[in-house]
Amino acid sequence: MKKSICILGSTGSIGKSSISLISKNKNLFSINVLMANSNYKLICEQIKKHKPKYFIINNYKIYLKIKNKFKKRKIKILNNISSVRLKKKSDIVISSISGIAGLKPTLHMIQFTKKILLANKESIICGWGLISRELKKNKTKVIPVD
Repeated sequence: MKKSICILGSTGSIGKSSISLISKNKNLFSINVLMANSNYKLICEQIKKHKPKYFIINNYKIYLKIKNKFKKRKIKILNNISSVRLKKKSDIVISSISGIAGLKPTLHMIQFTKKILLANKESIICGWGLISRELKKNKTKVIPVD
């Protein structure tokens, strides 16, 4: 059975590397959620190639353009991570949004995953108390990857 993956920061270096590895092992993984900020061209490529169930785009102008472009597809394009409600926990969330901007998405997605791979030291430094509480509450494992 394929492992379901969510990647927060899919257009950054760690996100792109993760997607590259997943692409080489399509029989083992399926991409459930991708999240990015504003790289329009790469977001469009990722939607077409990987067909995630959700794509969260932080930049509102880019969100509107992408939502309009892909309105006939089944993908749910959102502007806020808080809108993501997964029925089943993902096997892995890779949280690679740089800076303190990665804290809120990380905290939100902990409840929807069995394991979170954390590649964001700012979130750990600034929000470890919050993160560790959510990890315990949701019985989620954390693995630092950066």
